[in-house]
Amino acid sequence: MSEYGVLGFEYGYALATPGGLTIWEAQFGDFHKCGTGDHRSIYQLSRRKMGTDEWTGALPAHGYEGQGPEHSSARIERFLTMAARNNMQIVNPSTPANLFHLLRRQVLRNFRIPLVIFTPKSLLRHPACISSLDELSNGRYREVIDDEEVDVNEVRRVVFCSGKLYYDLLDKKRLFGARDIALIRIEQFHPLPLDQIKAVIRNTGRP
Repeated sequence: MSEYGVLGFEYGYALATPGGLTIWEAQFGDFHKCGTGDHRSIYQLSRRKMGTDEWTGALPAHGYEGQGPEHSSARIERFLTMAARNNMQIVNPSTPANLFHLLRRQVLRNFRIPLVIFTPKSLLRHPACISSLDELSNGRYREVIDDEEVDVNEVRRVVFCSGKLYYDLLDKKRLFGARDIALIRIEQFHPLPLDQIKAVIRNTGRP
């Protein structure tokens, strides 16, 4: 397979259709390694090399979920090493509504930043990974999601997590009825929503 060629085609298509929503979707996480050169040009250097950020985004699969080591990890750390000065958005949404509003924001706002969305396959069929119609129609993209299943005045521990790990931790939290543990979801890794993270910590009363 030539993901290098596919990704290059998608980038060219995005440049020819300004204002569109062009997304390169990888069935397995390791596919992005076949197009590493394109990734560097598109995500890290597109503004300086091409004078544009018209490229919309990528959906690499992520997570060790039964397909073997090379068919599972999209290597978030590799994208983070290329991230600086708001040159790209690196996200791992944990709900259908947040993914919807993220894509909607990407199209509607008046500037473009290349978008990389990590998508654990298990969340496609996870019974707890659902959103209501109200969340889809009236919600917004949330870079940080606070924990609503806590007694704020009794919180002893704040746990930051992302993606499918949230649902694994939530199962254990509900099993033990641990309402004194707050599970905070970081939905966006870069640019890091530091002010929102600090606000959540203040709200829980933790130092």
